Amino acid sequence: MPQTVRRPLSSRPGDIAMLVFFILHIPISLFIDAQIIWPHLPYPELALNANADYIRDTNDFLLIERKPWFLSLVWCEFIIQLPFYLYLIWALVRDSKYVRTAGIIYGTHTCTCLVPILYEMIFTDNGIQTFGQKAVTVAIYSIWFVMPFAILVACIFRQSPPLKKGKTE
Repeated sequence: MPQTVRRPLSSRPGDIAMLVFFILHIPISLFIDAQIIWPHLPYPELALNANADYIRDTNDFLLIERKPWFLSLVWCEFIIQLPFYLYLIWALVRDSKYVRTAGIIYGTHTCTCLVPILYEMIFTDNGIQTFGQKAVTVAIYSIWFVMPFAILVACIFRQSPPLKKGKTE
């Protein structure tokens, strides 16, 4: 089977952006989002304060009310998305031909999870958020739709690494 030529990471700015996104998202998942489904675990003071400040400043009713449908999507983050972060970090560094498939799966799943979250946030009059708080909350959640959507589109059009000529594995 022909081997592929690994392109240097420095020649792949889109891959660098994805890599940074996944690397940054791991501590966010483990120290911020984990508090939603495991609120009684010990977390670093910085993470506890960041979460408390966010809830105080935005009155994010999804975090305050913790409805089962929302919790199920947070569980999906840990069961499905977190393993993809780790795999995609590895695959992006190696310039693996499997980045395309994994990125499409990750992007599709994450965007699909964000649809009910954004819909609820935009169209529910929860009575506890001001318009400004709602706008900030929607903007924050939108980041987690826009970046995975960009990853999805990039991976749909992604070219596999070129094959080495005359070599076999």
